[in-house]
Amino acid sequence: MSLTNDERVYKAIKLLVEGLAPFVDRVCRAWFGDNWPDAVQRTDQGGSSYKVNPEDLLFLLKVMLDEWKPIFSKGLSPKDRNYIFELRSVRNSLAHNERFSTDDTLRALDSAKRLLKAVAADNQAIKVDELYQDLLRQQFDQQPQDTRHQASGHSESTNYSTKPTNSGVSREVDKRPINYTIFGVFKPWRSGIGMWADVVQKVHSRHKHDFLERAKKLQLERSSHFHGKLISDNPQDISRPRDSGVNGIYIERSLTISQLIELAYKLLRMFGHTDSDLVIHWD
Repeated sequence: MSLTNDERVYKAIKLLVEGLAPFVDRVCRAWFGDNWPDAVQRTDQGGSSYKVNPEDLLFLLKVMLDEWKPIFSKGLSPKDRNYIFELRSVRNSLAHNERFSTDDTLRALDSAKRLLKAVAADNQAIKVDELYQDLLRQQFDQQPQDTRHQASGHSESTNYSTKPTNSGVSREVDKRPINYTIFGVFKPWRSGIGMWADVVQKVHSRHKHDFLERAKKLQLERSSHFHGKLISDNPQDISRPRDSGVNGIYIERSLTISQLIELAYKLLRMFGHTDSDLVIHWD
């Protein structure tokens, strides 16, 4: 039986405590000494002090926020501070028995994973990511078949025009998506080539040791006119090269949105990822 959204968030809260407690203890002990739980106590606007409990997520997050400037800002980024605020709200919502939608749950899990990675709690971050990926798969499986094809970029009604324009920019004759999610990170849709470059960067970051060797073999089945390479470290191999954003690696840019989406999914599968790692959101 699959977990409910509330159960997933509850598990993530427990994993956050497991990962944050040693980190907060280590940092505060180095700054305040062994009696740091008493030293960090603060008085709220109502005049009452909060409960000292190093095994409670709310306490740990409050300490990190209260002591942000003198201590925690030295090792964490402003983005990490935003995650702390967000997760404090998640913890309060869970305590008040508020229901979590799938989107809310995915966001909470993603923020939890990112904060755990920031404090080097890798084991807990992996477990939260497993909860995240499981929910993504469940969401994908529950989509109607026609919607699923659209989300994967394989709609039969899509126009796969292959004619490039004179400018070298893809002739985006397909229906334009509004945004996309790659490996759980939500991105606004600016252009097909921008999405394609983003996918190349993300896959490369996970497979640096053999990325180029394998990616050079990528082919576009729906193109009869195209004979150049799609990914290469030599721009002369590519008809209309563009810097991919990865040092020394170039990508083909004169392709339609549909072709770029097709390539993105093929690249993911080539390196053992699944279609659910890239979700295209259409208007």
